[in-house]
Amino acid sequence: MERDKRVSKEPTEAIPPEQSQDIKQVLTLPPYKLASFLANESLQSNGGCVSLVLDSLAAISPIRAALALCDLSSLRLAPRPGEIGCRAQEELKEIIQSCRLFGEIRAELLTLPTLDAMRCRRDLLKLQDHHTGDPTLIALYAVAAPQYYLPTFLRREVWFDNRAGWNESALHRHYAKLARESWEPVSAAPELSEHNRQILHEFQEEISPTLFPIERYGYGSVADVLECAPIDQDMWGDRDVWGFVNLWAESPDETPSRYFQCADSAPTARSFFVARGIPADVYVLSIGGIFHNVCIVFFEEHRAEYMRTVPVLVDATPYNGLYRIEPGHRELSADILNPIDCAGVYSQRKKPLAFVGGDRLAVTPTGLAPWSCQELKSGRARVFTFGGVTAQQKQTGWIVERGTPEYHGNGIRAPRPEVTLYVAPTSGDRFEQLRSGRPFIACGYHQEGGTATLHHCSMSTSKEQEISELRAELLEELQPIATEHLSQVEKMIARFSYPLDERAFHRRR
Repeated sequence: MERDKRVSKEPTEAIPPEQSQDIKQVLTLPPYKLASFLANESLQSNGGCVSLVLDSLAAISPIRAALALCDLSSLRLAPRPGEIGCRAQEELKEIIQSCRLFGEIRAELLTLPTLDAMRCRRDLLKLQDHHTGDPTLIALYAVAAPQYYLPTFLRREVWFDNRAGWNESALHRHYAKLARESWEPVSAAPELSEHNRQILHEFQEEISPTLFPIERYGYGSVADVLECAPIDQDMWGDRDVWGFVNLWAESPDETPSRYFQCADSAPTARSFFVARGIPADVYVLSIGGIFHNVCIVFFEEHRAEYMRTVPVLVDATPYNGLYRIEPGHRELSADILNPIDCAGVYSQRKKPLAFVGGDRLAVTPTGLAPWSCQELKSGRARVFTFGGVTAQQKQTGWIVERGTPEYHGNGIRAPRPEVTLYVAPTSGDRFEQLRSGRPFIACGYHQEGGTATLHHCSMSTSKEQEISELRAELLEELQPIATEHLSQVEKMIARFSYPLDERAFHRRR
């Protein structure tokens, strides 16, 4: 039976009448809220009402119950301050042993291709012999498509018994073969059945445009209310690296009303599909050096006489359609890196977002926060603005930063407000000729003499007259955008009272 046809009952249809109204309300919670509720409830004596909720879900849809158990397992088995991991495992084991319908839940759990499902199978159910056909590892091969080696993420996740004769290259060939046989390559425009196509259309065409309009992308619209503080990264962190506290929605199922970025849209998309009994994961992409979160949804489809899993990329941000994940689009290609589990989505929401970047500062490669997105007035390109403070060492070399001025300038930094504009030319426009091997043209600006001054640009360096004229046309359109947003970034930095004096950034003691 097709997985997408298993969810046929309303959320309260299969609940026995003797169950309380409270349980019926719990079953209507969206996936992330449900996971948080179950995680908190599982800390109560005898697991609270977790087994009752899982059984009630399983009576409606075993796959929904399996997905809920995986999310619960992810949250409880993630490291918690003062909690011993093995104790959490034992508590969850007692809960699932008390589930009347755990047989049905377990059957679905063995087929789920999500990251949380693999870790649940491995860490909670201890299925040591399940790895050689693990559906999540097959999914990683179908989605991330490693060609010649096991990437670091897969090496960390692969769990196998060397005594069985497996080595890295053999395992690589094994999963590549399984992915080819039972999966289709990941696509943003798949061939789907009418039922699955309607579900995808509902999110992409009806829900997404309302929740994620281009005008609300980035933090520029909420710069006046952001709170800022030094980032406590780790013992090696730098106390001069600041970030701002994100104005997250109540849960990852939702998105803030005034702004959004990919860390909001991707889990919201996942929540939509998981609530309908369709497995999905949040995945990380790298697009022209920018890390970006999307949702990968796993549909099942009849293909001739066989069932095939069809992974579909769902991107609800303005980046959608500006890059390619299929082979043969080198300049527009994006690399799909790895999935993020449920605990990782919540962890992402606990960390400040850095707005200070620079060499050897241990922040994200871009260093600047997503600020806004807009179309050029000419309609010839879409522009993503990143804004914040850059603090590069004034003199670099092989000596690591010492934090004091004695080393001939090494360690002295000159912080300044900057914006970087990532330009995606409209398909078919002549601005596409300005690309230099990446999906975006990146132009960095800082303030100098009251004017937004260009200090770096990744455009084509061809000296042909046509290219020179195109560069001049684009820079003329970018200048007012850089000026406007740089001014807004400077106002936010002034409100934070972040010091912009030249200094050695001091390490925490």
